[in-house]
Amino acid sequence: MVLNPLLGKGLKPDQKNEISRNQIIKNTEQYGIKANLIRISNFNLSNTIKVLPKLHKNFRQLIAQFINDNELESLDGQEQAVYRRVWNLWYLFTFQPDLRLKNPVQESANQFENSKRRIINHLKKELRNICSDKLRIQIISEEVLWRQERTLWIKIDGENPVEVHKSLESVLIAIWQAFLEFKNKDLRHHVIDLNWSFVAIVPLVKGKSLNATAWHINLTVLLSNDEQLELKWWNLVPHSIPPDALTKLMLMTWTDPCLEIGKKLIDSVSQLSLFAAHIRDFERLPDLDEQGEKQFAEYIQRLVDPMSEALQLVLDTEVEILNFLGEFSPSDYENRPNLKTVVEALQALHTQVLPTANLQGQVTMDLEGMVEWANRLETGKQYASLVYLFWVSDIVSIAPVTK
Repeated sequence: MVLNPLLGKGLKPDQKNEISRNQIIKNTEQYGIKANLIRISNFNLSNTIKVLPKLHKNFRQLIAQFINDNELESLDGQEQAVYRRVWNLWYLFTFQPDLRLKNPVQESANQFENSKRRIINHLKKELRNICSDKLRIQIISEEVLWRQERTLWIKIDGENPVEVHKSLESVLIAIWQAFLEFKNKDLRHHVIDLNWSFVAIVPLVKGKSLNATAWHINLTVLLSNDEQLELKWWNLVPHSIPPDALTKLMLMTWTDPCLEIGKKLIDSVSQLSLFAAHIRDFERLPDLDEQGEKQFAEYIQRLVDPMSEALQLVLDTEVEILNFLGEFSPSDYENRPNLKTVVEALQALHTQVLPTANLQGQVTMDLEGMVEWANRLETGKQYASLVYLFWVSDIVSIAPVTK
């Protein structure tokens, strides 16, 4: 409040006035005013706006019974609107104190809304560029929350599950490029922070979700690197869509029981892989003394039963799929080519999930063996994904289309 009126007195962005600005900042720092901390107030205020919905929810649980519901709804809306107006004004005051506005409230709101629309319009353009006759990709909501988190919802709808899932990388690149096209990093961050902390990408096949899941990705993480898109595997794990969001988005799901078999396979392989990857991390431990070796062995022993159960679930699901496939004749495989790929991928998966080539009864493995198995399970996850995608491709291809 002390510094910005001095910076805003008609100083234009030329070389001479830039020297004047720097001198003003240097002089005020002698009195304990730190100009580089000004932006923190914007983050603090935006964080306040983000927690308002949670505050309103908790408030309703405590004393909503004493207040008319319509009145409370109106007050909640007014409070959010006031905070947003204050934030718009404060942002311009802290970053552009030299602006002269006839109607500061409206003009500051317009600037923020225009920035938001620029990003969305560019994203729509990028998504249109990767659409095809087989894939329809579009924004379906900017308002629906994902468990109280503001979220930008995008759907990928296609005839073939394999094509839908293969398009994820292109969609992520389109999002990354659209947001980075907006060069003002500070304002871009606040647009994201106040509107959509996350992006949810919903894969659909023939207009329906296979298992009511979506890729739910933090936008700040997605945009963390300006040079190239970098996401870790855990950023790309599908998450179950909250039931209330499914309802608001009017998303329907496929209900064929056979689809559950494929989902069970990929879930069980992922669970087994997580156990093995956890043990693989112990490879980074320093050399252990006798006491450390004993504690390590005891810890590994506690994981044996849950890992055995996870492995057995994978093997049982493989048998379930093979029993289903055993009912088909050679001519069926010619008419349903996806099933042939399922068989091939399932055979490859089986060799990767077994701890040893000839699994008979109990198996004793040292840390080196566990690490090797964990590495193979990473490959196994890829085969499990192939089994699942071609499995559901076959089932959906023969399912009647309903509206």
